[in-house]
Amino acid sequence: MLLELINKNADALRTMGEQAIAEANEAGVAAYFMDPARGEGILRQLPDGTLQRVRIVIGGDDLVLETLPSRNQWPR
Repeated sequence: MLLELINKNADALRTMGEQAIAEANEAGVAAYFMDPARGEGILRQLPDGTLQRVRIVIGGDDLVLETLPSRNQWPR
């Protein structure tokens, strides 16, 4: 029962995250998120689908640490 509840919440959180990213893309702004399955750090998805691991720089441009395959190429 507990495992089912955890899985249900994980699915709901994943869905909410995907919706937030889609809304950011539709608005023409980058979406920032973390995905432990993809490693540590902050990921930024640009409206064109470009996915980057970034370091946030307060008062400056984010530092791009690496560019990754777009999210639609990731296995689920």
